[in-house]
Amino acid sequence: MTRKTYPICHFCEHPLNPNAEDDCDRVFVLPNGELCCPPCFKDYLLNELDKNMDLFADALGIPVLYTEGPHADI
Repeated sequence: MTRKTYPICHFCEHPLNPNAEDDCDRVFVLPNGELCCPPCFKDYLLNELDKNMDLFADALGIPVLYTEGPHADI
């Protein structure tokens, strides 16, 4: 009998076993190569969104209009 070794989430250290957990049906690979589960990936995205909303708006094709400062559009 052989044992399977599943990857571990970088943030919560939970084994990413799709047979044991409903939330481990997919694994996300971060830009630095670390793996994370869906709930931790959501937290990671929210933290990154707080750091740079303009980057996410650009990735989704949403225009950003600046109302103050040297780059003001309005």
